[in-house]
Amino acid sequence: LIITDINMPKLDGIKMLTHIFDEVYTKRSGREKMPEILIISGHLNSEHAQYAIKRGIRNIMTKPFTREILEAKVTEILKF
Repeated sequence: LIITDINMPKLDGIKMLTHIFDEVYTKRSGREKMPEILIISGHLNSEHAQYAIKRGIRNIMTKPFTREILEAKVTEILKF
């Protein structure tokens, strides 16, 4: 499970996920299943949503949320 925020200081979540998709999993030619991804954002926009949809990311949470809500979401994702 990869959990990432859209806005991070040195490398934003979209750039990080692009690197993971393009450099890690594409080059491995599908030998490994892509892990589930949870995107967290306080400012989700249509560009971010389109990015997620195109790559099959189903799990997006908008801030603020409690620790309990995050734990419940992670549990739900890992059961899938």
